Amino acid sequence: MDNEFGYVTVSEAAERLGIAPKSVRERLAAGTLPGRKLGSQTWLIPRTALAEAPGNSRGQKLPRAAAG
Repeated sequence: MDNEFGYVTVSEAAERLGIAPKSVRERLAAGTLPGRKLGSQTWLIPRTALAEAPGNSRGQKLPRAAAG
């Protein structure tokens, strides 16, 4: 779920990277994938971090957030 601030959820990041959500959470915890933690369990990942993340097996160039 892209939002107006350019972040995606763990599930969306996993889908875009072609890996399991658990692997995304492990990368976030290890600091190998940047993200912001909201509360005790919710992570938001900058969409821009996914384009160059290891594991981006689809080689996708992700679109920019829509303006305004």
